[in-house]
Amino acid sequence: MDATQVLQTVPLFRGLGRRDIDTLGKLAHERSFNAGDVIVSEGEGGIALYAIVGGEVEVLQKSGGSQQQLRTMGAGEVFGEIALMLDRPRTATVRATRPTECLALTSLSFREALDESPDMARQLLQNMAQRLAEAEDRSGLGKVGLA
Repeated sequence: MDATQVLQTVPLFRGLGRRDIDTLGKLAHERSFNAGDVIVSEGEGGIALYAIVGGEVEVLQKSGGSQQQLRTMGAGEVFGEIALMLDRPRTATVRATRPTECLALTSLSFREALDESPDMARQLLQNMAQRLAEAEDRSGLGKVGLA
């Protein structure tokens, strides 16, 4: 698996220069999961972002005493990006629904890469702001004057 090629397809990393993508590719670790494996658990500390290379996962969240499936995700999608920037508990559980390959990028190595490249930090900030704006638009919150 060529981590650099995989990371180039991740929308969060869109617009990064070749050198920055190469740096992140060298920091990423391959992880394999079997169907049914829990990759991250709601409420636990988050230490990594996962980019799905192949397979499928389901995103589950506790609601009213039971787990509700929020969505499924597949190749090219990422989860855990908040863990890269903030030391916050996971907001959902992610479980493999079939054999799944991921690239994991830990928050520690990611933050070190940001310290070395202000251009990468600037581009990622712009990408994350764009994702937040799109999420607000989907939820309707952007229409009530939140800025």
